[in-house]
Amino acid sequence: MLYDVLVIGSGIAGLRSALEASRFGISVAVMSKSNPLRSNSSMAAGGINGALATMESDTPAEHITDTEKGGAGLCDPAAVRRLCDEAPAALRELDEL
Repeated sequence: MLYDVLVIGSGIAGLRSALEASRFGISVAVMSKSNPLRSNSSMAAGGINGALATMESDTPAEHITDTEKGGAGLCDPAAVRRLCDEAPAALRELDEL
């Protein structure tokens, strides 16, 4: 069978990419190096972070500050800003899936 897109990896990023492509009518195959339930995403200890609370200490601005501090000057400020601003919606979408 032929596919329009081949996604290599069955972690969150791979599955999310496959789902998005399929929403546009694109045929997708997902390949995994092992059992899909043992992806790096399922084994990750660090998890995902985003400002979901409604308290002053949990805002995208606070996450931007923390991320840039942790990046020790190596982060692209525009990328950090976008990541932190878009994280809450992305996390809610993943939770719904």
